[in-house]
Amino acid sequence: MPIGHPVPGRELIGGAIASIRWVRFGHDAGAAADRPILAAIEIETKSGRYAHLVAAAEGAGVNLRAGPARPPDPAACVRLWTDLTAALPMAFDGRPTIVGLHPLPAASGHNAGPAETWELELSTGARLHCSIGADGIGMAPVVTPTPTVTPTPTVTPTPIVVRDVGAADYDRVLALNDGAVPNVNEIPRERLAFLHGASVYCRVAVDESGIAGFLLALDERADYDSLNYRYFRDRHARFVYVDRIVVDPARRGQGIGRLLYEDLFHTVAADVPLLACEVNLEPPNPGSLAFHEQLGFSGVAEQLTEGGSKRVCLMIRTRDA
Repeated sequence: MPIGHPVPGRELIGGAIASIRWVRFGHDAGAAADRPILAAIEIETKSGRYAHLVAAAEGAGVNLRAGPARPPDPAACVRLWTDLTAALPMAFDGRPTIVGLHPLPAASGHNAGPAETWELELSTGARLHCSIGADGIGMAPVVTPTPTVTPTPTVTPTPIVVRDVGAADYDRVLALNDGAVPNVNEIPRERLAFLHGASVYCRVAVDESGIAGFLLALDERADYDSLNYRYFRDRHARFVYVDRIVVDPARRGQGIGRLLYEDLFHTVAADVPLLACEVNLEPPNPGSLAFHEQLGFSGVAEQLTEGGSKRVCLMIRTRDA
């Protein structure tokens, strides 16, 4: 409906309505910019009083701009409300009724000057504060502020970096290795240094918390006395043997072992036809066995090692697996 268009009206507390018209449509100039007005109507009575009725998204309010005398009692609020909702049903969704009328004490801070303030409860659940003073009645919706929710900062995980092992990493690598016994055999520092020097791949996965895992592998040229390594060297001219891969138990399930293997696959020379490893069957290590099978390794044999105290599954993965 355009601004200035007349709206049908009726009696308004002791004075006939002379005119009711739309005076603006959009945002309330006296409110926050994001508070849309659904209806803004100016009401003029024959006695010269003006009222502004505003129906907004959070409720409705009436402000009687001037009046000849103080209303005799708070029930005038109810009559004003009833008259306006009856005369202008399009501005009040569902014709809400007043279901409660409660005085607000002066100490509450709602009163201004000599006026007394009442709180009206509507059937829709909305509330109005109604000020009754010598110059008339003013009503405004009680808007409950929306709590400010501080968003939880998004923490971006530090990327895991795979890099070569250095001598300064030996203490951490040995601690991870010894913590994984019996799935790998315990080795002293000198043995680790020897394997590091003989390896074709010896790298660690590192993030902000430190070294989370490592992988060490040798090819067919190593002078290595491991029974499992010798099994593959006796049968294959070219291969890369994974002597050990260990991931910090607190970091398992985060893709660190797979990341190390993928880095190994990209590092190994293109003419190496297969990768080899072994996994314990006794004592059992079912998690490692399933992990290697998911990566494309297949069991080709079993053998006893360490004087018969271990039984292992010897596994290979072809280059094109």
